[in-house]
Amino acid sequence: MLKSKNFIEMVDLCKLWAKVMRPFSSFKMSYEVEKRFNAYRLWNVDLDGYNICVFYTETEIEKSIVRSIQIFSKNLFTLPFHIVFKVGISILGNQDSNIFFSFVREGTTVFCWTKVEDENGEPLPLVEEEVEYKYYMGRKFAYISDQH
Repeated sequence: MLKSKNFIEMVDLCKLWAKVMRPFSSFKMSYEVEKRFNAYRLWNVDLDGYNICVFYTETEIEKSIVRSIQIFSKNLFTLPFHIVFKVGISILGNQDSNIFFSFVREGTTVFCWTKVEDENGEPLPLVEEEVEYKYYMGRKFAYISDQH
């Protein structure tokens, strides 16, 4: 796990590392090889008084780029949504093509943001039947409930 002293530095470095690590994704390598590089995708940073972990990957699939963030706390069961939202828009940008969902793993809530773009960086359209649009702080995002 990589530790960053401040959030802005973490965002810049995790975006840079994600680009460097693209060739080592499970879509191009075996999962065993990919696991060796996961330590370079996991960041630890303090944000607004919360110690958070951020796992960020970028993967090329055919002519698309999938950007994915997992946010969780090592010390708490869950995190406030304003923290999760701040990480999501800081890394992926403020677009309504950002997809949000969450799940519980080993007693901890893992919050996920994902965005799929074409080779020119344009967001790919979402399957409207599978998402529900939500608004937070005046910003729109797509939400996938655990019902799907």
